[in-house]
Amino acid sequence: HNPSLCYFTGTINLTHGYLLKRRDQTPVLFHGSMEREEAAGTGMETKNLDDYDYAALLEQAGGDRNLASALRMARIFQDFGVQGRLALYGSYEVGPAYGLFRRLEQEVPGIEIVPEQSSSAALVRTRATKDTEEVDRIRQMGKTTTAVAADVAGYLTSHQAKDGMLFNREGEVLTIGEVKRRINLWLAMRGAENPHGTIFAAGRDAGIPHSAGQDDQPVPVGKAIIFDLFPCEAGGGYFYDFTRTWSLGYASEELQSLHQDVLETYQAVFPKLQANSPCRDYQIMACERFQAGGHPTVME
Repeated sequence: HNPSLCYFTGTINLTHGYLLKRRDQTPVLFHGSMEREEAAGTGMETKNLDDYDYAALLEQAGGDRNLASALRMARIFQDFGVQGRLALYGSYEVGPAYGLFRRLEQEVPGIEIVPEQSSSAALVRTRATKDTEEVDRIRQMGKTTTAVAADVAGYLTSHQAKDGMLFNREGEVLTIGEVKRRINLWLAMRGAENPHGTIFAAGRDAGIPHSAGQDDQPVPVGKAIIFDLFPCEAGGGYFYDFTRTWSLGYASEELQSLHQDVLETYQAVFPKLQANSPCRDYQIMACERFQAGGHPTVME
């Protein structure tokens, strides 16, 4: 679950490691001794971090872990001739990372850590281009995700509706938490996982942006359910995002009216989209239509 590292290595199991990519040279993957086989499986040039004797460096640093890590990285840079401008990517706690890289600049005077805007960073721009294999993997995640969504639909419709909620054959109320547990099971059976969880929010919760839904709440009939499924390949890798609004059994007149208002606004605004036009212009168009229909908007 480190997208920047995974982009180079694929989905391997490294507890901790570094990847060094020098300009016009092949990457080097630094790993712990216990994970040397995992690292070797990438086919990359590898280097064992234990060769740098972290215990001795920690003693030299007087127990300061940030300094010890900076000293180890300084030796890596010395061994591999790293100097000049350095961009950083990965997954690391902000506090320790800040301390580590400030110390690194002190230990290696020739290093300049380069700040980058998230939208224009070199690796972000590189990852924006997909080759055929990557597209196939994303497409496969799409098939997996929609198959699980179909499993959920089939599971829900196998229940009976009574008193405005769903019951199983044993007469027990079906809860949102049980639906989410089934989703995780069905994803795992298809070789996917769900690190960010599922949004399955019903009724009032469906109107709260990014409410995940309440696990102990019964699954209702006739109310809006926001179903947002965002799984990825097992071990990290490519994601697929799928969102639907459902209403089980029937949709109330209020829901049907709201759906019609949104649909008509979409149909009015979408054909007017033009390249290089400010997005705010289209939001204003949408807000004006909603306000004319009696709905409050952010413009107010």
